[in-house]
Amino acid sequence: MLRGITMYTNISFTVNPAYNRNIIEVRRYLVDSLAGILPLSLLLTDQMLHNLSGISRQTLLLLQMVYPIVMGASLIIASGLSMFMMLQTAKSAAILHVIGTSKKKTALMLLTEQFIICLVGLLPGLGALALLGAVFNQAMLMALGLYLAGVVIGAVIGVVLVIRRPALALLQVKE
Repeated sequence: MLRGITMYTNISFTVNPAYNRNIIEVRRYLVDSLAGILPLSLLLTDQMLHNLSGISRQTLLLLQMVYPIVMGASLIIASGLSMFMMLQTAKSAAILHVIGTSKKKTALMLLTEQFIICLVGLLPGLGALALLGAVFNQAMLMALGLYLAGVVIGAVIGVVLVIRRPALALLQVKE
């Protein structure tokens, strides 16, 4: 209050949500209407936008909590599938061992085969993402690295399980 005159510093307006698309025009109208009357700066907020930003923040927090779980599940799934595929080649490993290939060479051949299969699937997927305009950021590269790590871990476990068993036991496996 200055010399008995009441001065307003804030005025609050509620804008009908139907006019949210025209919020810039509504702001201009209010500024022009109040320009000669009051020396105010006008801050116009949209309640719907404010509510959506709150929901967006909550969604982002949820995604930040779920992301490590999804990455861990991806690692486990990649390892399991890789190990399962490696166990499917047990007969091939047994035949290689029977014809005289060393366990080390057999393991190297099986790991190389698994890695090539992984790349054959991964490269077209990355190419498709690039064509769709995906940005390869740090999180995407980390997910790719975790997937490759899962494939390698699963393949190594599978190779160890296959190589340690006797060749005759591998050939007698029922399908």
